[in-house]
Amino acid sequence: MATSLKSQGNTAYQARKFEVAVTYYTRAIEVAVTPEAVFYSNRAACRLLTYQSMTVGLLNHRLRELLSTESRLGGERLWGGPQIGPYVYQGSESSSHGIRSSRKG
Repeated sequence: MATSLKSQGNTAYQARKFEVAVTYYTRAIEVAVTPEAVFYSNRAACRLLTYQSMTVGLLNHRLRELLSTESRLGGERLWGGPQIGPYVYQGSESSSHGIRSSRKG
């Protein structure tokens, strides 16, 4: 039974259905008289890949959100500090040395 569950987990893994695979590997661990180490390592790999997918998805969402905000603001700079009039702030808040003119020349 545990070997069959592991095979189903492997099939789900190959289909990139990592959460489903975790369920199969967990069930294999529960029903096995002596769980094999591969059940645990396969489950860990699925959890890692699920976490990485979520992290990459979150970062992509945040980047799209920032780019959309920049677009809505008419191209106002979001990187390197705010631009107010002809000046760009690039220093720490307690330092006036970070303010410089954005005009050429």
